[in-house]
Amino acid sequence: MKRIIALLLIAAIQTGCATKIEKAQTDIARGWQISKVFEDGQDVTATFLLGFGNYHIDLNSDGAFVETYHPFSGGLLQTVQGTWSFSDGIDKLTLTDPNQTRIYQIERLDEEHLNLTDLGSNNNTELQLVPG
Repeated sequence: MKRIIALLLIAAIQTGCATKIEKAQTDIARGWQISKVFEDGQDVTATFLLGFGNYHIDLNSDGAFVETYHPFSGGLLQTVQGTWSFSDGIDKLTLTDPNQTRIYQIERLDEEHLNLTDLGSNNNTELQLVPG
């Protein structure tokens, strides 16, 4: 009986770890839009949206992403396609496209929030995204 309980406990622990990763994959796989942008703690959302108007990113469950935005208020729609993955467990989000690789620290991830810190920025850029 003790052996069965021990095996069930081990199985529950392993399932719990997989569930955390699976939940993160489910939470992130959707369309996201900018809610707020901060640089060095200052709200720069309006300035950001001038250069990336109607910013939207779709993170698909198959590891692909499509990013769209209008540069400089009204420019032609720009589309960037690539792949996304978690790294450092589920603490970092890596976006790779034909031109660059970007790595973000995931500050918050659930069904309603994706908060990221751009690890490649010199001004502590924080992005707050919501489903959209």
